Amino acid sequence: MLVKRAEAKANQYRQFNFLALAKDPNISAEELTALQDEAGRAFEEERFLKAELNNFVGAVQQQQREVLAKTAAETVKVLSDPKSPLHIEGWSEKTYDDLRSFAISEGVDKSIVNNVVDAPIIKLMHMAMLYKRGATKVATVKVDKTPKKIVKTSNTPAPQGNGKPAKAKQAMTALRQKGSVDNAAAAFMARWDTGDED
Repeated sequence: MLVKRAEAKANQYRQFNFLALAKDPNISAEELTALQDEAGRAFEEERFLKAELNNFVGAVQQQQREVLAKTAAETVKVLSDPKSPLHIEGWSEKTYDDLRSFAISEGVDKSIVNNVVDAPIIKLMHMAMLYKRGATKVATVKVDKTPKKIVKTSNTPAPQGNGKPAKAKQAMTALRQKGSVDNAAAAFMARWDTGDED
């Protein structure tokens, strides 16, 4: 407020052309000197208040930087400590950079992200980042639950091995190869046992 008032007061004198006023016969030398003195005081007050404001703001910013650095150091300890409930596995500078990039990509202003040094907030950001990564990696696969075409048959396929159908097959093979009456009888009996009428 003080700076704004000082600027407004100084701006009144900036409008004056003191060289032209010095040549004006209607203005005496005393009046011109008084006007110049008043303008000088207004300009000096403006300069002083702006300098003090800059010094004050600089001191506050320096104090904020110191508090931020101290809090950040504490946060790193908490996040790195496996016994802490806020621990982040594998916490490192790269993890922090990944978090910052994630938050900015999600629309958080960069200046806000750069000033986040509180461990609980960083932990929440990390959880959100992991959730987002997990959600994008897991692809939903639609399972077709419609029943397949079922073929019903009265005859079950002949099992392979030492069962009766296998013996019938062996008997038929022997009949083809040797063609004897005994082989024909064995083949006939084997087919009879399996119930095959072909």
